[in-house]
Amino acid sequence: MNSLSDLNLTDPIRCVAATIWGEARGETFMGKVGVAWVIQNRAHNPAWWGRDLVGVCLSPHQFSCWWDKQGERVRSVDLEDPRYVEATMIAMSVIKHGFPVDPTGGADHYYAAYIPAPFWAKGRTPTAVL
Repeated sequence: MNSLSDLNLTDPIRCVAATIWGEARGETFMGKVGVAWVIQNRAHNPAWWGRDLVGVCLSPHQFSCWWDKQGERVRSVDLEDPRYVEATMIAMSVIKHGFPVDPTGGADHYYAAYIPAPFWAKGRTPTAVL
């Protein structure tokens, strides 16, 4: 598989779960939930980053896991990986049931605390730290 078009990525659960897996598979449970909610929050407020869950996940330059060196792995991850199973359960729970309740305070961006603050975060107060 060489491109996003090689997979049927029209399933919102699949796209959100793969994004959680790609962005946060090494994070805590609540960190993964936070990624799911950022995606959900963006989809509920359509803008340049996408108009629905799939569009938000696959929008260029938004979730680096789809576009960086791990992109191939994100496109092909499956239920053989227990971390992807967990990501799928989180995606289903957040998308279908709104549970757990949004721990991000409505955030539509995030970054890992172990990296320097990106330009868009400078001068802003975080809504949550997970």
